[in-house]
Amino acid sequence: MKIYKYILLLSVTLSAFISCINEDEDFSSDPNLKIEFVADTISFDTIFTTFGSATKRIKVYNRNSNSLTFSTIELMGAGESGFRIKVPPYSGDKVHNVELLKKDSMYILIEVTVDPQNSDSPLLIRDSIKFEYNGNIKYMQLEAFGQDAFIMRGNIIEQDTIFTSKKPIIVFDSLVINKNATAYFERNTRLFFHENAGVKVYGSINVHGTLEQPVTFRGDRTDWLFSTVPYDRIPGQWRGIEVDSLSFNNHFEYFHLRNSVNGIVFKRSNLSEQKAIFINSIIHNTSSDGIYAQNCKIEGYNSLFSNSGATVMKLIGGDYYFLHCTLANYMEWRRLGSSRGPALTVGNINDNKEAAPLIRCEFVNSIISGKGFGRHFKEQKSPNTSIIFNRLTSNCLIKVNGEDDAIDVNTVWNVDPEFKDVDKNNNYYYNFEPDSISPAINKGDRYKIETWTTDMLGVSRISDEGPDIGCYEWTPTVP
Repeated sequence: MKIYKYILLLSVTLSAFISCINEDEDFSSDPNLKIEFVADTISFDTIFTTFGSATKRIKVYNRNSNSLTFSTIELMGAGESGFRIKVPPYSGDKVHNVELLKKDSMYILIEVTVDPQNSDSPLLIRDSIKFEYNGNIKYMQLEAFGQDAFIMRGNIIEQDTIFTSKKPIIVFDSLVINKNATAYFERNTRLFFHENAGVKVYGSINVHGTLEQPVTFRGDRTDWLFSTVPYDRIPGQWRGIEVDSLSFNNHFEYFHLRNSVNGIVFKRSNLSEQKAIFINSIIHNTSSDGIYAQNCKIEGYNSLFSNSGATVMKLIGGDYYFLHCTLANYMEWRRLGSSRGPALTVGNINDNKEAAPLIRCEFVNSIISGKGFGRHFKEQKSPNTSIIFNRLTSNCLIKVNGEDDAIDVNTVWNVDPEFKDVDKNNNYYYNFEPDSISPAINKGDRYKIETWTTDMLGVSRISDEGPDIGCYEWTPTVP
């Protein structure tokens, strides 16, 4: 008797299963059925020639109450445009009889490789994917910008060399500037560093960008991590710059460095010569320290140092002077695995507990701030009072726990600088210009701006009541 029950149960189960199959295979040849794409045009960011793109996974939707069959899915310029597609589990740029069940979707995988264009400017590459079903033809448009580039692999600069290029330079391994050699980077020079690539400076580096055409060092990923987050906003993509102990007279003017592990590490040096100067430059979005220097002589003017997984700027021993600079740590990259560090650390004792006299560390008309109410200005001070520790801030805005009137003059304490945008939309975008309600407006010392009468963007500091604190001058928003 039990056997008959089991047979009856199995029969009912199979009937239900077959019923589900028949329901799922409710295919229709109705020409009125519609398909939808995530976008009518799928765009790739700049693709360097001879290097393939990342793979885009694009969905095609069937929101109808019936299933349908694509008689053909075909890449129209296959073998010519540089685009390639795959419709899993099929392979090839032209496939037939692809089923898409009702209320379901499927992926199309798209890649592109661009041949050399013999052009300094990016060129637009186009193609399309044709979908045929139920007598209908619909196209998904594809486009990408192909850019010729110079490739450097483990290059060593042995003599003075000028980098001036209308084409980007892609760097693999390390770019080494040897002793007694200077590498000059002229305006609009753009270096894209591959994973684990970096710069080692034993001679010197001399950067001369302009406001309209800065010199840029960044990672080589030009695609998007998410639909709202390009890789250009992701830290830790390349190693950064390492400056040797015996390297001096390094010059960074209108220089933009971003998305590295370390920004610039200045190894333990001496004060016999100027180590480096920063003018109208930006060091942004590093997974470790933005600037790290031991016993160096460094100056900075009209420059932005922002967002680090460790410390935006760490100065241990030496001689430092910064005027109209902004140090801001609002790092929100959630994959760092550690909390953000302070915006500024100054000290007279190094990580090995060795004496490192701080001859001078002076910030004038500058912002030092970070997210929250933590200690964004940290002192790494030796208990040995005989070790020199000379720090002074004047007419600065500092968000820090506590204050010391003896070494801080006319300082705006523990208020939000009210920047225009600190990741408002959770897409890792930042604008560290002051908003209209910023307490930094007109609080700088007019008599200390020296020759720096314009801000990083060329805006006058002397056309209103007073200069604003930080590297940017507030300007009214044009309606």
